[in-house]
Amino acid sequence: MQLANYAAFPLQVILFFPFLKLGETVSRVSLDPISKVQLISAFDEGFFYAIEKLSYYLIVACLGWSLATIPIFFILFFLLRVLLKKYEPFLVRLNVSQ
Repeated sequence: MQLANYAAFPLQVILFFPFLKLGETVSRVSLDPISKVQLISAFDEGFFYAIEKLSYYLIVACLGWSLATIPIFFILFFLLRVLLKKYEPFLVRLNVSQ
């Protein structure tokens, strides 16, 4: 489990900035620019220190993430629905559908 967390950390840092930009655009909040180095160094100081220093950035990025998940959910839902209907006979033969 920890290995998965360490593997996903670069992805979290990379996706933080687009979600932050989306949140800033939607909420019309203008925050001071923050770099990847500043973000990582804040978390290197400690979790609670980072939460204290980056709380506004995290809230706005969470807003962006929340808004981005809505279309992603519907795209994945309908895509998986089509795929499962297509492969339903195969899954029934494997007795997976129960």
